[in-house]
Amino acid sequence: MAGVMERLILNTKINFLNIKTKIFFSISNNPSNRGAEFYNKYFKKKNYIYLPLKIKNKIMFKYLVFFLKKNIINFGGASISMPYKEEIIKYVVKKDTLVQVTQNANTIILKKKKLVAFNTDFLAVKKISKKIISNNIIIIGAGALATTFLTVLKRKKIFVYNRSRERFAKLNKRFVKIEKINYDKINEIQDFVIINTTPCLNKIKLYNYIDFNKARLIIDCAISSKKTFLNKLAEKFFVNYINGTYFYNLQRFFQKKIYLNEKL
Repeated sequence: MAGVMERLILNTKINFLNIKTKIFFSISNNPSNRGAEFYNKYFKKKNYIYLPLKIKNKIMFKYLVFFLKKNIINFGGASISMPYKEEIIKYVVKKDTLVQVTQNANTIILKKKKLVAFNTDFLAVKKISKKIISNNIIIIGAGALATTFLTVLKRKKIFVYNRSRERFAKLNKRFVKIEKINYDKINEIQDFVIINTTPCLNKIKLYNYIDFNKARLIIDCAISSKKTFLNKLAEKFFVNYINGTYFYNLQRFFQKKIYLNEKL
């Protein structure tokens, strides 16, 4: 962990505009530069800087959070990505209502020396859900983002696909009405929406059993500069398609307001 702290401090020293510069991070086990590119352009006229920060495991994540709480640097906030959206809940003092409902967060800020958590994924999902007119939903994945979709769409008929039995069982305890995908019966589902909550861009076993002629909408939260397999299927079967970039931009719109202390 000492190595991570050294790199963190080194990064801030190199990029400091002055000692009052407010520092924001994108925290993940595999962070991209998307957030840094967007926010550093947006922060250009402000005394802020945004940095991607790779954290390999939960122990390192724990020490990082303690470091941020110490206020050694002028920490402004952070985007929390996989696999720490649920883990961060352990360390925040205050959670907004959406975090309490979903039990995961993707944004934190330091306010009056206390960490406050938000879930802008929920706000993005809520807006996207207005485009869903079908009652049958197929969700791929069982992580934090899947939980957020399930929270918003809990009144729908929901089928979940995930390779981990343990992960599905955990999800099923909170959402007792969900069903695990049955390959033999999946073609009986009519007029459905398929939602990919994972970063998977490629073909998976499930797609061999789905009749995409019956799909009404595909929501693909995987972010890619190239066409994902679901994107290609949407084009092939003339299905309305929402890509990961659209979802990411929506949640970031709300996140930016939180960073700048603006009304959501």
